[in-house]
Amino acid sequence: MIPKKIWQTWKKPYAELPTVKGNNLKKLTETWKRLNPEYAYYYCDDDTCLKMIKERDEELYECVLECNRVNVVSMKSDIFRYFVLYEYGGFYADIDTVCCVPIKKWLKPDIRFILSPEDTSIYFQQWFLGSEKGHPLLKALLDNIKRKFKEGIDYSDADFVHISTGPSIFTHSILDFLGIEKRDELRELSAGYNKLAKVRDLGVFIYDDYRYFREGKPHGVVWHLYASIFWFEANYDNWRTQAAVQSNVA
Repeated sequence: MIPKKIWQTWKKPYAELPTVKGNNLKKLTETWKRLNPEYAYYYCDDDTCLKMIKERDEELYECVLECNRVNVVSMKSDIFRYFVLYEYGGFYADIDTVCCVPIKKWLKPDIRFILSPEDTSIYFQQWFLGSEKGHPLLKALLDNIKRKFKEGIDYSDADFVHISTGPSIFTHSILDFLGIEKRDELRELSAGYNKLAKVRDLGVFIYDDYRYFREGKPHGVVWHLYASIFWFEANYDNWRTQAAVQSNVA
């Protein structure tokens, strides 16, 4: 079972959450608390994230230090969401998400790990995740990320974040562990995947209906605003345009 915990993170303390393109991020976090009163809510700034990872996983902490060195915050955020769910369990939600429907109203019973394809149906989205503590899918994913950093990140590749910590490595790690061949029709094939013995044995459920988790439009149970695309000063989403710069400091 997925513990009744909700995790969110941003670079600064909670009191300093800003308003982005008219969206007050602190008010967005309140939707998670208000609609899920039976859940414990945890907000972690950068310092807290670093401390938590260092105390639990020195090898992963070295990966985060590398993210700091090249100043790409999105990679740290990716690592933290996987780490915190593996170590403690619960739900992780990006800071620019809105809880539209209480978790208890849509979460299927006995689910240990939830997935949902992106709108493009090419990758699983990872801006909203739910997992039990210590789920083997997250262990496999974190091991793959550590391996990527040990081998060396190719910062000249414009998609280095996507490949190293983002949706690409997230999706491929999960499909590999489940023994599923990578296809570009994840949403269309998800109903069939949910019937696979290994998927069921691991307590995984793929919410294939686009109405569950939506990006950019106010529909579904969780709405992702994509506010991060405006945080250029924090290097949250402008890593594609900075690939050459990061390559020079590698």
